[in-house]
Amino acid sequence: LHRQKITGLNGVSLQVRPGTINLVAGASGAGKSLLLAAILGLLPANSASQGHIRFNDKEYSDPTPLRGKEIALIPQSAEGLDPLQRVGKQVRRAARLAGLSRKEASEQTEAVFERYGLGSDVLRLYPFQLSGGMATRVLLACATVGRAQLLLADEPTTGLDEENCGQVFAHLRQLADEGRAILLISHDLSGALPFADDVTILKDGTLVETMSAADFRQGNCTAPYSQALYLALPENGFMVSEDVAQTEETVSHA
Repeated sequence: LHRQKITGLNGVSLQVRPGTINLVAGASGAGKSLLLAAILGLLPANSASQGHIRFNDKEYSDPTPLRGKEIALIPQSAEGLDPLQRVGKQVRRAARLAGLSRKEASEQTEAVFERYGLGSDVLRLYPFQLSGGMATRVLLACATVGRAQLLLADEPTTGLDEENCGQVFAHLRQLADEGRAILLISHDLSGALPFADDVTILKDGTLVETMSAADFRQGNCTAPYSQALYLALPENGFMVSEDVAQTEETVSHA
C-alpha cells in the first residue's frame, strides 16, 4: 500500500448572490458535493485545502463560525435526519444551534412546518414514518428555521417523483426571492433550470464556466462540455455535440 494524493477540486471559484439560485451541474465525480463540504469546512481530516470564503464582505479562511448560523446545508436524503429523534425536536435543535432562544425556536419550528405544508402531528413523527417528500420538507425546515442567508442544497430531490421535485424547487425559488442565496446541486437539470438564475459547470474537479441560466437554456455555452450537457437534455433530443463526438472518435482511434 502507498499513499496517493488526489486533487478533488482545483481552482474552483464561484459567486452566489443574495436573491439568486446558482445551479451547479456536472457528471458524477465532478466535485460538486466536495465543493459543499469545503464551503462548510467538513473536509476529511487527511485533506489539504487552500482558499477562502467571502461572506457579507468579510473573508473567512475557516468557515466553522458560519456553519449552521449563516450557512445551512440541505442534505440529499432522510439519512441527514437522526433516526432516533422525533423530527420536531430535530428542527427545534437546529433553531437553537442557529442562535434562537428556546421560545423563538418553538415558534419558528411551528412556522416552518406550516410553511412547508407539514401538520402539527408531523412534529411527533420519526424519520422512518415520513414519505420521501415529507422528509425533504423536514430537511428544508431544519435549514431555514434559523437565519441562514446562504443555503447549500445537495441533490434535494433525490428519489422524489416529478411533482415533489417541482415543489422542492419552488420552495427554493421562494426562499431566493425572499433574499437568500442558494447554491443548488442537482442532476435534474431540466427540472431545476426554470428556477435558477445562474449555472455553474464542473468537470473533473475544475470549473468549466459560469453563465446565466437564460443563456444555458438557449444553448449559448462557451465550452464544448457545457454545450454537450445542454444538448443531452431530454427537450433537446439527447443529442451529442459535434465537438464532443469528434473528441470521442479521436480517443477511440488512439
